[in-house]
Amino acid sequence: MRSARRVAGLVVVAAIFSLVTGSTMQPHQASTPSGLGRSSANRIAQIYRQASPAVVEIQITTRLGNTGVTMLSRQGSGFLVDASGDIITCNHVVVGAANVQVTFGNGRTVQVCAVSSDAVDDLALVNVDASAITGMTPLSFANSRSLRLGETAIAIGSPGGLMNSATTGMISGLNRAAGSQTGMIQSDVNIQPGSSGGPLLDLSGQVIGVNAAVARQGTALAFAVPSNVVSAAVSSLKAGRQQ
Repeated sequence: MRSARRVAGLVVVAAIFSLVTGSTMQPHQASTPSGLGRSSANRIAQIYRQASPAVVEIQITTRLGNTGVTMLSRQGSGFLVDASGDIITCNHVVVGAANVQVTFGNGRTVQVCAVSSDAVDDLALVNVDASAITGMTPLSFANSRSLRLGETAIAIGSPGGLMNSATTGMISGLNRAAGSQTGMIQSDVNIQPGSSGGPLLDLSGQVIGVNAAVARQGTALAFAVPSNVVSAAVSSLKAGRQQ
């Protein structure tokens, strides 16, 4: 296996710009890579329709020192992974939060009941009451070991608070080192602040990774935690919560 290559100047997606609702960021339009045929574009549209209801926006409020005053400090993305109300996101999205809420594509906002974190893999599992997800289909995980360079990748998230925005690109590197994390998926998908924790999907509509970071140089270097790592973390976090 080729050794992981480190990317200088990596920054966590949620920390590049202010993620407070009302950002001056321009609207993020859905796009498809040049060269995709009509059938592939139609498939991407179908995947978006199927997957987007399970993708959520996560709003974080924090306390101002010892004042007891709370304020919306950042936002991110996440997605439903089971019928029990478990939602995966990035740990850097929820760390230090005084309060966590999630908003679904139908506009419903609910309070998070519990948060379990895996700081090593930059993942967190948040749970909402199962009654809030009635009729929603959780996303499933693909085998990230089967990924090949050049495969189409689709990201859904809430860049700048623009819920369920979609963008596409391709897998441009594997087994990358990004900051302290290794084994990351590299893509040229246009990831923006607020997209952290959202799913990276393949053309079967399955999750191949969780979008986590971008590089400072240019806009064509995005990194995702591989789905095999995410799936294992979900199982571990669930088990730890039940102990």
